[in-house]
Amino acid sequence: MDNFQAFLQISVSLVFVLALLFLFTRYLLPFYAGRRPGSRANMRVVDRLALGVRISLCLVKVGKRYLLLGVTPTRVDCLAEISGEELQPADPSGPGVADFAGLFQKSREKLMSWGRTGSRQEEGEEAGMRDEN
Repeated sequence: MDNFQAFLQISVSLVFVLALLFLFTRYLLPFYAGRRPGSRANMRVVDRLALGVRISLCLVKVGKRYLLLGVTPTRVDCLAEISGEELQPADPSGPGVADFAGLFQKSREKLMSWGRTGSRQEEGEEAGMRDEN
């Protein structure tokens, strides 16, 4: 009977902890997302482009201004100030964003065509040889 009580106590504790984790991630985490200590509402990194291992370009929005910064391990240089009209909105259907199902289907078709490619080339060569004869 002691073993059953211990098992029941551990099971109830586990369910309680899992319920707390669910509630925290579902309701409290989105509330605190982006609200780190010291974060500023008027400043954010819009985009970052790595040019090397430790060298990058950063587009930072400060208030209503956009600044292009060159960032290296030893310096941060303001390269240009860009107006909001010059920026293009991000294209959600661009080449960097694709749905998983589409990528999976393309890779599956490519994988399936690898086996067929060799046989098609052989058939084409045989047909070409038959035409010559």
